[in-house]
Amino acid sequence: MPVIKFSVSDDDYKKIEEKANAQKMRITEFVRSAVLDTPSIFTPVEAEKRALERFAPGVEFTLPQAYKSEEWEGIGTYAGVFGTNFYHYVTKYSNKIEFVCMKRHAIYRIKTN
Repeated sequence: MPVIKFSVSDDDYKKIEEKANAQKMRITEFVRSAVLDTPSIFTPVEAEKRALERFAPGVEFTLPQAYKSEEWEGIGTYAGVFGTNFYHYVTKYSNKIEFVCMKRHAIYRIKTN
């Protein structure tokens, strides 16, 4: 996978970081979404919403299970990046979903509180 690197001033970095945090995104996810047309259904916030609608408290699930199979098939090579972004969102921002363990896919659970 190609890698793009660029430098910014300390002030610009802080601005980017603040904007990413305000969107509950990692910096790389924020920059990618600002530059590319990331499909709107593949955001951590949307995935959390879908999981909460689909699964009861205490139920374990994987990220692909939160989507209809035909939707998930459209994610293509972005699946790994999206999985990483969702993991970071859950562990940093979510108070409704928790990370359980890693198998073929990361396993999450709807919190029961």
